[in-house]
Amino acid sequence: PPPPLTMQPSGVKPADSDQRVSLTAVASLAATGPFLFVIYSLSLHYHDDSAWQTLWWLSWSGVLCVALACLTKIGSTFQDSAVKLTAGFVYVGVMFALLLSGMWCLSRYSAAYTAEKGALTLKDVHIGDVASLAARDDVALISLQQGQGYARPSASWQISNFSYGCHGEWVQGSCHHGIDGLVAQSPNHLEKTSPDGQCMHLRFPDVCPGAELLLVTPVWYDNSSQSDVPTALAFQSKFFLFDDEAARSAWAEQAASEEFGTETCRDGSFCALLPGNLHVQAHWSEWHLSSGVEVWQEGMGAHSYSGRPFSESFARAKSLGAVQMSQLSYQDVDVPLLWVPADIHESFQR
Repeated sequence: PPPPLTMQPSGVKPADSDQRVSLTAVASLAATGPFLFVIYSLSLHYHDDSAWQTLWWLSWSGVLCVALACLTKIGSTFQDSAVKLTAGFVYVGVMFALLLSGMWCLSRYSAAYTAEKGALTLKDVHIGDVASLAARDDVALISLQQGQGYARPSASWQISNFSYGCHGEWVQGSCHHGIDGLVAQSPNHLEKTSPDGQCMHLRFPDVCPGAELLLVTPVWYDNSSQSDVPTALAFQSKFFLFDDEAARSAWAEQAASEEFGTETCRDGSFCALLPGNLHVQAHWSEWHLSSGVEVWQEGMGAHSYSGRPFSESFARAKSLGAVQMSQLSYQDVDVPLLWVPADIHESFQR
């Protein structure tokens, strides 16, 4: 008799289905490394951000479980290929070990960490602790507790004049950096190679006036404690560029009416930078080439202003602070000097 008819199941055979699932597991396993590496790379710039660290550790733990599950599936499907299975385990072990050791190194030696090492930001500081913190060199920024910190708007002031090269123009001449298309900056000039191969440098035929306005004011616990000894002195430094001496003289006549403007940050707290910190001093130089300098009079064109040394401004601030304390009849009292820019929120954001 003819054999009975049997119905063949439609669709994919079980063996084929298992292999496809296993191949998908292999692909997922291979993708875990790049996925964690992307998060790891992002963490390089946010090493002190707890959200990024939490995300990394959750991803590392979760993906490790996925990787082990993938290996289990691969092993059950390709039982006849012990070499491939061993290679898979080695891949997972090496990959996760490297990422784990990388994150450990990240928390200590990354570029973001070393840039901020020794530049602590302390929140909710009691105003009575400002003096002790200012004596340290590893604290860069502080924000006081709510309701503490009052800087009097009327301040002692001092103007220091300086000059800089202005009305720059390109002239032909010998260049130190003769690379086509490259513009290189040095303290006194700019150089470039023109499209026709001529070496050119920027010359400043004239000298224009500039001025630094230094403000120093006492800092008390609050507005009602101005009869007490100040807890600290706050200073601001603003630089102004002019095209001629007449403009600088006109500005100087109204500079005496300048008030010590402050703004709150960190949810309405009084914030300050500690100038004894090396990172704050570096930030000073950067800040006074951008936000801290004001072109009061247009017309100087290309110029050679490259900022003023922090040490000079800080020395003048200390001298002016001594005058301020003498005016308050506390000339024998030593209080810390804080740098409080008018737009200090930008400093905290950086």
